[in-house]
Amino acid sequence: MALPRGGVPVAYEVGQAMRAPVDILVVRKIGAPGHSELACGAIASGGVIFWNTGILRALGLSKSDLEQTLRDEEFELQRREALLRTTDTTPLDIAGSSVVLVDDGIATGASLKASLDALKLKNAAEIVIALPVGPEETCKKFEDNGFPVICPLRVAEAGGVSSWSAVG
Repeated sequence: MALPRGGVPVAYEVGQAMRAPVDILVVRKIGAPGHSELACGAIASGGVIFWNTGILRALGLSKSDLEQTLRDEEFELQRREALLRTTDTTPLDIAGSSVVLVDDGIATGASLKASLDALKLKNAAEIVIALPVGPEETCKKFEDNGFPVICPLRVAEAGGVSSWSAVG
């Protein structure tokens, strides 16, 4: 299961290696005012909303402070879902299946958390997280919550995922 956009090319390679089908799960970050790359939360297909209460508290924000941002991201999520999922591409039925959730990296983990919640709603039997780069601390949090994490480049601080991308 690939998280567009960056996770798609990574998931394609994983799918080829595993001889497994690849599908997408659209997720959108809810960025902090003035710092759109800092995730106060995230939304995923299926109506999932995750709020990063630690970030909200640290910035002195409430969920109501982000209502417009949430509405904007919900609109964008629906737009992208419609764009990426044409009439002849229905979502894979993952109920009872093991799923490898693939992204191009993580920073705060908000998008990944929303994605995991969405996959649980679809009754995935097991979820393994796979990504090329992420902060050791964030990877460990997911592992401590029972999700195996395959992440060959674990760093002290990831900052933005784009800082680790090989693509220009």
